Amino acid sequence: MKKILITLAMLFMTTMAVQATDGHMLKGEIEAQNAKLLAAFNSGDAAGVAALYTVDGVLMAPGGPRSVGKEAIEAAFAGMSSGPKLELSLATDSVKREGSVAIEVGAWEMKIMPEGMEPAMDNGDYVVIWKKVGDEWLLYIDIFNSNNPPATN
Repeated sequence: MKKILITLAMLFMTTMAVQATDGHMLKGEIEAQNAKLLAAFNSGDAAGVAALYTVDGVLMAPGGPRSVGKEAIEAAFAGMSSGPKLELSLATDSVKREGSVAIEVGAWEMKIMPEGMEPAMDNGDYVVIWKKVGDEWLLYIDIFNSNNPPATN
């Protein structure tokens, strides 16, 4: 009986260690994709941003309609980058895998730099459902909010 308990305890500890390693690896993979997203977004490359979404990806940004599909997502990001220079940063709080999808929760911050004016800041939270396509994680559903009230005219 003692050997069975020891064996079960070792099996449990091994399983927990593997899950912790997998979780750490997953977070690293998602953060690597986020680095590509930030590089494209911060350089105004809407096509580069859209390339990181699934074909049927969905973007739900505050203050606008949802964008479905790479073409619509590219158009949404092109619209965002047509105004003042934007500098986005992300902070991943958690990533959890459920089969072929991963759920990321985090916070974002954006520096808005209108030409000839002082920069403004915005920030908020986001949830992304990533989908594993081949060997790559792609954004499948991306929703974010702003912690700041909408601008009034």
